[in-house]
Amino acid sequence: TLGGCLEARMSSSNGGPYSTADGYITVCFDGKLSETSGTLRMRVENLNTTTEGGVHVHSGTSCANSTAQGGHYFNPVTGDPWFNAVNSSIAPTGTGYTTDAAGTGRADFQFDQGYGYDLTVGRAVVVHDTITSLGGDYARVSCGVLRAADPRPFGTEEWYIDNNYCVKDCVGSTSCGGLAQSWNILYPTASECCGLLTWVEREDCVE
Repeated sequence: TLGGCLEARMSSSNGGPYSTADGYITVCFDGKLSETSGTLRMRVENLNTTTEGGVHVHSGTSCANSTAQGGHYFNPVTGDPWFNAVNSSIAPTGTGYTTDAAGTGRADFQFDQGYGYDLTVGRAVVVHDTITSLGGDYARVSCGVLRAADPRPFGTEEWYIDNNYCVKDCVGSTSCGGLAQSWNILYPTASECCGLLTWVEREDCVE
């Protein structure tokens, strides 16, 4: 299904150190690289701080344990995009994420695993901890199962401040930043929200 989107609610997995890990990963098959290619976007909180890791679709259909999660999901004819290395045809910017000082991990990249929307529904998507070149063990620390994304976002769709960004109060869409918490102040427009972040350039204010 070209243009279809999948979404996974992420949580801690495999007894990892980030028991409160929480967030969403969205995969939209937009055909920018090939008919099976897509864009993966991630926003997961409570991970390791100020680091880099990998985020990959796996062949398994459950997050119960490493065996159920399976290995990298890809068509051998196309090749494996999930090695975090840059490959112009299947992973133009790599397939990793970065976290900020609060431990919020973000990613936004194109990939081509050789399998499209229909064959990716129900697959596990896994967040790996800090890469080995930075001293990490690259363990599988968060997991979710990709389901059809609700075409209508859930939430107020107003804006709130999160770690020096203005994000939208909703889930179910690639533009959403997650549901606001009770302590978040909501603003009706991105412009009004960004107006409070006077130290942030306007073009950098909205994720």
